[in-house]
Amino acid sequence: LHLPLLMPDVTKDHLVIGRNTMSSIFDERKGIFSGIVPHDPDFIRVSPMPVYGFDPLCDFKISPGFRKFLSSTDPRAIDARKSLPPAFLQAAKSDQGFLPLDPVSTIYLARKASQHDQVGTSLLTRVLYFWAIEKALLNAQMASTRRRSRSFVHMMAGIDNVWEPTPDELDALAGMVIQANEDPVGGVIATRTGVTINEPVGGGQDFYKWSDELDLFSKYKMQAIGISEALLSGDATYNNAEQARSVFVENLATLRFRICHKMFNQNLFPTLARLHGFVKRSKAEIDHNIRVNRTESRQ
Repeated sequence: LHLPLLMPDVTKDHLVIGRNTMSSIFDERKGIFSGIVPHDPDFIRVSPMPVYGFDPLCDFKISPGFRKFLSSTDPRAIDARKSLPPAFLQAAKSDQGFLPLDPVSTIYLARKASQHDQVGTSLLTRVLYFWAIEKALLNAQMASTRRRSRSFVHMMAGIDNVWEPTPDELDALAGMVIQANEDPVGGVIATRTGVTINEPVGGGQDFYKWSDELDLFSKYKMQAIGISEALLSGDATYNNAEQARSVFVENLATLRFRICHKMFNQNLFPTLARLHGFVKRSKAEIDHNIRVNRTESRQ
């Protein structure tokens, strides 16, 4: 199953998307699970079950990418299809819309926000508002930077009732300012009376920059996913920092226990126990080194 590589991906989908749906592949000849087929959440229909303790009904639809994989004549795809059970391939090739997933081989992990939430709630929704504002500011800054990355110079020329500059004279004055700005050492501009050059106007520092709010957005997003400000800044006392770190580690341990318990103790291990006849022995059987066949005793 490649668990060291599988579990990080499962955890990421569990937190970001809010749910993870997989089908386990069982090798009947060896009596082991030989693989996992992850399902695209956009092609999974979830029907909640009103009874607590039962997973919701999951129906899947063949995605275009998976359908292309099933019809591919590439030797690599053919070799990968050999690991899939024939019943799954036969159902996947049909055009019946949504097909039911076998509850025995289906692993459904949902991040529940409440007892009635069976579909799963994405952790991304807690930071979605801050991410939307951050993205809007970033797009606005990029658009403003493309239009004007530096300030401009405002020049006034002319004397009332004495001199009214022509368009050619205004162009000549503007050209002198541009050439002076291009001089790497220092430019000199000589004008007649009636020409006023103002300071640069409308520079890039006048934009509402995304970088000014970066620290605030980072703080809110980290708090939304359960990481305290004291753990991020490190400005708190040793006692507060230790408490924040302990809570963070306990949250990770709880997440790990929930995913492992759901995936292994409730899905994979019971199937292996039934097929191989693994039975939990009582304390009396272990202490007295005996085994009681409960099937025969009931008969």
